[in-house]
Amino acid sequence: KKLKAVFIKGGPGKTMADQKKFDEAKKKAIQDLDQVIEWGKYGTTAVLGALDQSGVLPTKNFQEGVFDEHEKIMGETMYDEILTERDNCTACPVRCKRIVNTDFLGEEVEERYGGPEYETLASFGSLCMNDDLDVIALANQKCNAYGLDTISAGVTIAFVMEASEKGLIDEDYEWGDGEDIIELIEKIAHKEGIGKDLARGIDKFADEIGADFDMQVKGQEIPMHEPRGKSALAVSYSASPRGANHMEIIHDTFGEHPPEMKEFFDEPADRFDLEAKSKYCSIYENLISFTNSLVYCAFHGWVAYFRGGTWTYPEIRDLLEGATGVSLDAEDMLEIGERNFNLLKILLAREGVTREDDGLPDRFFEALPRGASSDNPIPEDKLNEVIDEYYELRGWNEKGPTEEKLRELGMEDVIEYIDW
Repeated sequence: KKLKAVFIKGGPGKTMADQKKFDEAKKKAIQDLDQVIEWGKYGTTAVLGALDQSGVLPTKNFQEGVFDEHEKIMGETMYDEILTERDNCTACPVRCKRIVNTDFLGEEVEERYGGPEYETLASFGSLCMNDDLDVIALANQKCNAYGLDTISAGVTIAFVMEASEKGLIDEDYEWGDGEDIIELIEKIAHKEGIGKDLARGIDKFADEIGADFDMQVKGQEIPMHEPRGKSALAVSYSASPRGANHMEIIHDTFGEHPPEMKEFFDEPADRFDLEAKSKYCSIYENLISFTNSLVYCAFHGWVAYFRGGTWTYPEIRDLLEGATGVSLDAEDMLEIGERNFNLLKILLAREGVTREDDGLPDRFFEALPRGASSDNPIPEDKLNEVIDEYYELRGWNEKGPTEEKLRELGMEDVIEYIDW
């Protein structure tokens, strides 16, 4: 009963601003969830094969976009071989979370640690040229136990394997070697041997050994989404105050803009075309940042429509109004997200990070050698032009938001924190 009061009524002794409106919106939201329930069978892991087919599956530390052994680490394979059940966030019927049981090197992969999602399959799989699901499952377990991010850990290990191959470090770590992957996780977690250097970040270690293939932006390792086949990511990775981040931008491969967004966009741009991506990025970043402010699941929010579902933002606004009494329209959502991004930019500027720090690793300015996204390198000059346009759209100078922009957004109370 206490839980019901907290989650349904808003807390002990409290009620919704409009219980009837909230209940109606909740009913509609539950109906729309039916469209993604089937997707929950494989969850995020279902995209691995499709990304390989599109030539954008990060492979061999982003040297390639296809992995010849990708079928061995696909979500469907994991489902058949080591998945024991599916889990869910509180009361969610989609149940997209993975639970696995297997072993590697005599160490059991326990169900209580869950199982690999897509990012983990790719970061410890194709990115490291590893085709062993048992290795990936144990790597996932160790990262969960130690509090390590699986994207950052996988990118770091792929970097080490390439550095070893090129003779830039004394240690010998081989592409695809499962024992090496597990050993490096242990060393990073305990800051032992080379792990002590890696734990500080591959950007710092790369500078020390003279490597130019540390795949990170502003110290944040690149997620498992290849910008040479999703050009909006090239802009967002480069300019985001958070560094490389795949969860605040609609991926170019998702399809057409929903009818409700037509007022903001013309026809959808080609996934390889950078031309229109400054506007594309700024608007969708604002929209998704609004969703994140609600702590609302992406798979019923911005992802739902682009996976063939319903555009759910009207009902999300109805849920908010029913719960709080706050009524928003589409422009209000974008403005809330825009305020978030301006706060992030101010915090970044305070730490001395400016427009000069935007950009991508040089590897992305080279063409992928094969696959459906080959021969489409990111043009560096054009990328910089688009980032400049992005800054102009956001009302930023080389350090961050102008006083004029902050007043426009009703953020006068933070003007004192800018010194430019």
